[in-house]
Parts: sequence; structure tokens; C-alpha cells
Amino acid sequence: MSPLNLGSPRAVAVDAHVCLRAGVPGRELLAAWASNFAKYTRASQRVGVLMLAESDGGRVFDDLRAAADGVRIKATDEPVSLGLKAGEWTLVAIAGRRIVTREGLDVLGLATGAAPRDGQSLEATIDAIRADDGLPVLSWGVGKWLGPRGEHVARAMRRYKPGEIFFGDIGGRPRLWRSVHLARAAAAGFRILPGTAALPIAGQAEQIGRYGLTLPEPLPLDRPAERLKRSLRDPSVVTLPYGVSSGLAEFAMHQVVLGVNRLSAIRPAMHATTA
Repeated sequence: MSPLNLGSPRAVAVDAHVCLRAGVPGRELLAAWASNFAKYTRASQRVGVLMLAESDGGRVFDDLRAAADGVRIKATDEPVSLGLKAGEWTLVAIAGRRIVTREGLDVLGLATGAAPRDGQSLEATIDAIRADDGLPVLSWGVGKWLGPRGEHVARAMRRYKPGEIFFGDIGGRPRLWRSVHLARAAAAGFRILPGTAALPIAGQAEQIGRYGLTLPEPLPLDRPAERLKRSLRDPSVVTLPYGVSSGLAEFAMHQVVLGVNRLSAIRPAMHATTA
């Protein structure tokens, strides 16, 4: 399938689910992300937004903010965003967290410095993110919206209005794997925020920027998170998806690698407990 290449000439590219697990990205990694934004969009403003979704204990945004000029940081006027220069592109990093709820659902708290603890109810997690003016995103995951957990997703659609919560799609969802809940959310007027959601597999970090959405308006670089939140909450602002999600073969390969990695992590622990 040919890659989607959408967006107005003034569009800004947004990867709405960026997983970085440690350290400050170097120039080569930043260049790879800028290349992905350029390849899959027509974002002539040459601004790519990285909406971080750090897991508990992650400090990538703090490390970026404290980094020296090796990543050529551009300051903003808000505490939850900063700019990184990658050639002709400015990559805007926006703080955010990934929280696992009591029900086993993934919720992203985007454009916020709040860090609700894991293990709270879905409603409590969403309300904590909203209280800090963040964007609560119920993120699709393999098998995570099936059965009883899917009922919690459906209940959230009834409890909250569009603009109060969002739903997240990921680049790892195979193109042929249709999500009933994502379709229902879109039909009900909830905005879908796609993002790469790079897996903890070698080479995946270089894929950031290849899957997301475009905003049809320039993004001010002094307060980008503030404008982005306002635009995403506004139903009159039309966003368009860009990029290509996984094929079945790629998806299957990734699941095998993840399974092997989990076994490799479990074995040392088993030996330690039996020693």
C-alpha cells in the first residue's frame, strides 16, 4: 500500500504517541524523525510535534530540557514543551505520560506535566489528567479493548463528551485489524489521535514520526502545546491522518520478538529465585 501523504500546504505534522525509554536522542535520531515527517506529510512549515507518552519513572522530557546544546534546544514560553533542531526542521517535544489503569487499559496524558499513578480507575485517571488541562487519550493496544476491558472503553464514550477525552490509534495496529471501538468513537465525534507508539525493539525508535496526524494551521513556537490542545479540542479543526500502519507480516514479526524478549527477561529472574 502506498503511504498516505495528506495535509494542507501549511500543515504541521504530529506524532501523537511517542515512546522514548531512556536518554537524550542524538543528532542522527533527530534527523531520522525529521526525515519521516518530511516523507509522509506535506508539512511545509517544517515543524514536527513529538507528543511524549513516558511510562512511570521515565525522565526523557526532563533530560531533554536539561541537555546541553548537543541537541540544539529552542526554548518555549511554557513548561511542557521545548524545541529540538534537526536540520531545516524544528521538532517540538511535548511532555506526557502513559498510565496503566486498574482495569489494565492504557491512558495517555498528553501535553501535561501531571503524572497520575498507575493502578487507579479509568475514570480517576482521566479526571486527574483533565484537572491539569492535559489531553486524556484511551490508546488502542493488542487485545486490550477486548472482553470486559472493552466495556470500560464503551462506558467512557458514554460518560465523557468529544473534546473531553480522545482515542488513540497506533502504527503497530495492522491495517486489516479493524477496531470496533475506534470506529464507534470516530462516528460519535471523538477525535482519533494516531501515533507511532514505537515498540521496545531494536530499530523501532528510528520509526518515530512516520505515523500521526496533520493540523491544517501553523503552530506558534512560543506556546505550541497551548495551541495544539485548543485545536484538538475544537471540532471545527479538521485533522488528517498520515503514514502507514503495520502489515500483518511486520506485526507478527514484532510480536515474536517481543515474546522472545519477555522470555529473556524472565529467565534470569527465575534462576535468581531458584538459586
